[in-house]
Amino acid sequence: MYHAFRCTALALLCANLCAHAACSRPIVVPVSNIGLAVMVEGGTVSGVYPDILRELGEKAGCTFVFPSYPRARSDRMFFDDGTSDLVIPASFVP
Repeated sequence: MYHAFRCTALALLCANLCAHAACSRPIVVPVSNIGLAVMVEGGTVSGVYPDILRELGEKAGCTFVFPSYPRARSDRMFFDDGTSDLVIPASFVP
């Protein structure tokens, strides 16, 4: 139930983000391997959150890029450096 709420909240956030016409640049979303929510295998990123973002991006004319970093670096990129646009929650889902 809680996971479904977070997915819905993320979808609403991204819908608001993408509702303003096509994006002028790719939206950077650093990811870490956290189970079913985000899976990083080799150079491929998949999972619930990337799939939702890609689907929303197609509808809104935006592109999401998912560089893979350790979780601490992802947080720093968003909160301190401002080099990422969105942070995915970090709870592990087996």
